[in-house]
Amino acid sequence: MTLTLITAPVGLVFTLAEVKAHLRVEDTANDEDALILSLMRVVQAHLDGCDAWLGRALLTQTWDLVLDRFPGHRTRAGGYTGSGFAADAIRVPLPPLVSVTSVKYTDTDGVEQTWGTSNYTVDINSQPGRIVPAYGEIWPSTRGEINAVTVRLVAGYGDRNAVPMDIKHGMLLMIGHLYEHREEVIVGTIVAKMPMAADALLGPYQVWDEG
Repeated sequence: MTLTLITAPVGLVFTLAEVKAHLRVEDTANDEDALILSLMRVVQAHLDGCDAWLGRALLTQTWDLVLDRFPGHRTRAGGYTGSGFAADAIRVPLPPLVSVTSVKYTDTDGVEQTWGTSNYTVDINSQPGRIVPAYGEIWPSTRGEINAVTVRLVAGYGDRNAVPMDIKHGMLLMIGHLYEHREEVIVGTIVAKMPMAADALLGPYQVWDEG
């Protein structure tokens, strides 16, 4: 299973003015604007996305989830067929899931097909989200090859105003810490341990790999 970013989130969780107010930097003082903006980007990149510390999407973004097959069992013909039970759901490992744009797969003849939206149900209430066959449906059979299934999905809380306050405040604490300890940022990467208060705020939102 792999996730590939298709459309990156637009903008940052904070405005420059908001962060400068948190840092108690005069809004009219612009000599450190470039530094502050870089810290904003570093912290957001550290937390946002499938390989980031939180393991979740903050602002709206589009991804392709690529699987070798649908959940289910291998067929005698060398393809795969699903059982249709909810236990065989596709788990979308980047909450919060907003929507599924398409489900495409390579059929047993090697032809790419798009599975109709009426054939599956998307659970956006669970975190992580899930995709299951609709009632009475089963996963289609796929060719026995790698990367046979591609799910295009939209994830994220929405715009900056929709990001939970705990996450936003934790990000501000991280930005403030790095602003005061600038040697802890090297080439766009955070190399120091997260401040305890920020960890307490962000920890409940971290997505753990269920294997």
